[in-house]
Amino acid sequence: MRGFQKKVIYIQNTGNPAFEEAYFILSDRADPLPDDGADMVEEATRILSERIFLPHAKTVLPHRGEKTLRFRQRFTGFFGGFLSGVLAATAISLLLALLLFLFFLRRG
Repeated sequence: MRGFQKKVIYIQNTGNPAFEEAYFILSDRADPLPDDGADMVEEATRILSERIFLPHAKTVLPHRGEKTLRFRQRFTGFFGGFLSGVLAATAISLLLALLLFLFFLRRG
């Protein structure tokens, strides 16, 4: 294996009880870091502070705003599916009623 070089931001005291330390590995497409990289460190610290940790759970949950957005997306999908089902059932019922009407009209 050949050597490789990655840009890493390492934060030791995160200020979040869930994380003792954190590593952020920057992609190759990331903008070049300024000399001190303070903006990147500030952004990494902000990301760590926006996470909620539940001590009894084994996962880190997203921030409340992300949770609300996911709920809205699920509710919109559920409501759209429900409405589509109601419209399809109504269309089938009307078609069946029309066919029965034509059948009895012909029988006279």
